Amino acid sequence: MFIKLIRLLILIAALPGGSSNLEAQGICIPKPLTVYAVKGRILFEAAGKAEPLGDATVEISAYGYQKPVLAKMTTPADGRFDLSMVAPGRYYLSTEHPAIIGMRVEIWLQPSKKAIQTVQDIEFVLRNDPGRSCGGGTVSLVPRSLG
Repeated sequence: MFIKLIRLLILIAALPGGSSNLEAQGICIPKPLTVYAVKGRILFEAAGKAEPLGDATVEISAYGYQKPVLAKMTTPADGRFDLSMVAPGRYYLSTEHPAIIGMRVEIWLQPSKKAIQTVQDIEFVLRNDPGRSCGGGTVSLVPRSLG
């Protein structure tokens, strides 16, 4: 029965327009992202209004259990981050903030030559709701703002 429930949750999570997170028994499992650069921003949303989140820590680590951090930075006031100095591969990208529930997502970093064709940023929207999986937060790919 439990295996059937997990399979159903995976199928629902894969449907277009569904949540960007798989939520089962309160566990936060964002869908893996395929990216061409590890760039983006972190927002904090409260009362329906999202604002950039400065002073958040963003780190990238090798994929796997308790793997070392490869690169790390603190976001400036605009919430932007850039950890594109890592080679293509499979990683975990994590966010932390002293006052807000963070997130971790699996990313597949592709060779940068395709970045010209696909200009997207990784966007974390943190909500700090302890009663919801991922603190109510989401992570997704959004068109890169060139301005």
